[in-house]
Amino acid sequence: MMRKPSARIRYFHLAASLGFLTLLALPFQNCSQARFAMTDEAIMQSLNASGGMIINRGDLYTNDKLVTLIITNRDTDQMYITNEPDCSRGQWEPYNPIRSWTLAEENTNTRVYIKFRKAERPEVESSCFSDDITHDNQPPVVTVSTMPPALTNAASIQAGFTATDAVSGIESFLCRRPTDSFFSSCSTALSLSNLAEGPGSVEAKAVDRAGNMSAPVNVSWFVDRTPPTVAFNTTPAVLSNQTAAGFTFSGSDNHSANLQYECSLDSAAFAACASPKSFNVAAGAHSLKVRARDEAGNASGVISHSWTIDLSVPSVEITSQPAPFVRDTNASIGFTGSDDGQPLARFECKIDQGAYATCASPRALSGLSEGRHEFSVRGYDNVGNVSAPATASWLVDTTPPAVTITTRPASPTNQTGANFGYSATDSGSGIARIECRLDGAAFADCSSGQKSYTNLGAGSHTFEARALDKAGNTSTVASHTWSIDLTPPRLNIISGPAALTNEKSAVLVMEVFGDSGESVSAECKLDLEANYVPCTLTKAYQNLAEGGHVFTARAKDAAGNVSEAKVHSWTVDATGPAIRFVSVTPSTIDTFTTARIKFEVTDEYSTVQSVQCGLAGSLTTCPQTHEASFPQQPTGAYTYTVKAVDALGNESENSYSWTVIDNTRAVTSTVTVNETRKADVLVVIDNSGSMNTEQTNMGNRFNNFIDKLSSLDWRLAITTTTIAPQNSWGTAPPGADGLFLPFKNMPSNTYVLNSSMSRATAQTAFASTITRPASEGSGYEQGIKATYRALERSRDPSVSANAPNVGFFRDDAVLAVLVVSDADETPQGNTEARNLPQNLFNHVKTLWPNKPFQFHSIVVKSGDSACLRLAGSGNEGYGVSYEALSTMTGGVIGSVCADDYSSQLAAMGNGVVDLVNSVSLSCAPLDLDKDGKPDITVTLQNGGTVPSFTVDQLKLTFSQTLPVGSHSIQYRCLGQ
Repeated sequence: MMRKPSARIRYFHLAASLGFLTLLALPFQNCSQARFAMTDEAIMQSLNASGGMIINRGDLYTNDKLVTLIITNRDTDQMYITNEPDCSRGQWEPYNPIRSWTLAEENTNTRVYIKFRKAERPEVESSCFSDDITHDNQPPVVTVSTMPPALTNAASIQAGFTATDAVSGIESFLCRRPTDSFFSSCSTALSLSNLAEGPGSVEAKAVDRAGNMSAPVNVSWFVDRTPPTVAFNTTPAVLSNQTAAGFTFSGSDNHSANLQYECSLDSAAFAACASPKSFNVAAGAHSLKVRARDEAGNASGVISHSWTIDLSVPSVEITSQPAPFVRDTNASIGFTGSDDGQPLARFECKIDQGAYATCASPRALSGLSEGRHEFSVRGYDNVGNVSAPATASWLVDTTPPAVTITTRPASPTNQTGANFGYSATDSGSGIARIECRLDGAAFADCSSGQKSYTNLGAGSHTFEARALDKAGNTSTVASHTWSIDLTPPRLNIISGPAALTNEKSAVLVMEVFGDSGESVSAECKLDLEANYVPCTLTKAYQNLAEGGHVFTARAKDAAGNVSEAKVHSWTVDATGPAIRFVSVTPSTIDTFTTARIKFEVTDEYSTVQSVQCGLAGSLTTCPQTHEASFPQQPTGAYTYTVKAVDALGNESENSYSWTVIDNTRAVTSTVTVNETRKADVLVVIDNSGSMNTEQTNMGNRFNNFIDKLSSLDWRLAITTTTIAPQNSWGTAPPGADGLFLPFKNMPSNTYVLNSSMSRATAQTAFASTITRPASEGSGYEQGIKATYRALERSRDPSVSANAPNVGFFRDDAVLAVLVVSDADETPQGNTEARNLPQNLFNHVKTLWPNKPFQFHSIVVKSGDSACLRLAGSGNEGYGVSYEALSTMTGGVIGSVCADDYSSQLAAMGNGVVDLVNSVSLSCAPLDLDKDGKPDITVTLQNGGTVPSFTVDQLKLTFSQTLPVGSHSIQYRCLGQ
């Protein structure tokens, strides 16, 4: 048994071999008279100091739940034993140093607990002592890890075991051979040697640390060193003509039921095989060796079988036979045969489709039918090999052939050569040859099927042909007779059209001549016709195409003789010269564009006799290629005509027409310059609730605007974007519906600031008024309409409410409008004409056609989403309509979200100053001389030098202020 590392027993020890206690006694005198008064704490310390317990003398493992407790405590007389960790559920009993106890659990580590007390002081208990032990009553399990072969012929083997235990683990292995009386200690890997033939075995078991022993496992084997035997059952014949050879064989063994076989064919290496075994081998000598091997690996002796395969085919030869084609119905055939120089055993013969039958040489045949025949003979050797048949074939033919002439010369003919084609047929042996002759000469071979003769004389000739077949039969003779005429006819062209004519019809007259009594005809063709066609002696043509023509004619007699060809040529030209306009002016041009015409005249067949050209009604002689130009023609329709005549008098004419228009108009305007430079400025302020933040600092933002106007005779008024309801022409409050606001910090009813005031006074009044123009206005901001209404009120003095506006806009002053708003033009209801940018622009031009006018905007600029979000809530939006009007008039577009308007206002102020030096044009001036600049003529009243100027769309701006006076400006524009 495995022990714990240490086990302390206080004041006594356990005699392991004797099993009793030796008590250590200490002498004390007069103890019976001693009285000690101990406290509870002292008693507990005493009990704890001397208490202790061990299980099974300190063993670590046990396979029995009943254990022995060794208990020590010198100061106790009662003990309490339990399986509970808190020392409960037991009972007090007198102290006993050795006590049997049943463990609470099995197959696990378990613990026993104990405590002590004195009988006289039961209320004082010691601490809870304990000891543990591992219980294991489950035997280990042994398995074979290395199994020796069941059958072997080896002298030694290897065997191996492994074991597992669920609780305490493996302590040792025990083994036993059949010759051993007891199991003895062994390793898990066994090597057994010097084995005798026969059966053998070994047993093995394992012991765990608690002493449990496994069931034994057995490993067995058999040592077999006796080889098996093997024998052939069937084999091929020793001499054979079969390339497939089949074998069967079997073996026996004293112990192995399943034998393995190995075969070697023709000295090849042995390889595994099984019975039956088949081979396909070539001709010649062969040998098969077989051996058996038992399950222990023992090999038998080798058995063998030899045989020879004869695949040599005998040969047969026909020694005599009929000719290939014969007329005889009897025949005799001779033959012979051998095999490797030896005569054959027998022969078989057949004729045509008959069956083979035994025969001998020679073989006689009689009464053969007409047609093809085939004789076959074959021979056999001693092993049954048969030769390839030898054959003889021939044809019996008793029918003569037939011959036909297929090609022959015409009669009469003018050809001194003659070509004949002919063919022969034979239903039997076939044509051997064809023979021909001319005019009774001897027959000669002409088997090609064609026969030609040359240089034959005029007169009659006869051709004959016959055929012979291969069996010697001769056909009847075929013949052809013809005559040769070698004299040609003659033809003349008597009359035809002139060499150059403008007539599209033509008549040609001919005459022909031949031998007396001979038939002669005419053949004609025109131009590129490929073939001659028969024609009468008078040939007429109509609707001939223009160009050259060639007429060809010849005479032809019945023999095919053709006369010399006669030719007549002429050209038809019925069209005047071709007139082509190479380049022309556009169909419509203006008065300052030069018209150019270029043409050329050609004639395809004849020559150009004369050319005339010019505008209609005025033609003059011109060259064949000519270019005419007509600069700055007056308005009207024009036609240019070209006429031409060729050498035959054919005439042609071609014309081109165009129209000259004036699509410009002259503009003359007068600009009047006074001694002072005047500018009227109207400021339109958005006084809606959404502008509260901007208007709080509006005065500071406009602090430099008036300074920019210091060089001008200026006026300035303020109105708001609020529009009064309909029918409020005379009742709208100040600052609404185009009415001017009264300025603060000024005498009452002051509606206009001007350049005569001190700068400080004007700036203070302007800043205080624009900061908060009035009480909160309408959320429907309408700066364009407010401007429109301000202009309308200035022109209507009949209404007393319009008094602040009347007279503000001067005829000789430039006009500048400045709108400040965080919204676009926002009508209440439908948009009306006064809300549209173009209509306000047109209205100003209607009142003052030449007045310079600019519209400046400080708005939420298009696409500035950050400014749009800063604008607050309400009707805010991009100032699209105001931007459009500013762009239309060349005004400045600023941002209402800017912290300081100074730079934007500086640009607007400069724009007002520039406006004084500018003139509005009524239309876009043209660049007539194409120098890249509009053509404008400025004439000063005093005749002085005109300052330089620039043109930007409809605005003419001078580099310097024009002198006082009325000045003329002239230019031309598109349109009528």
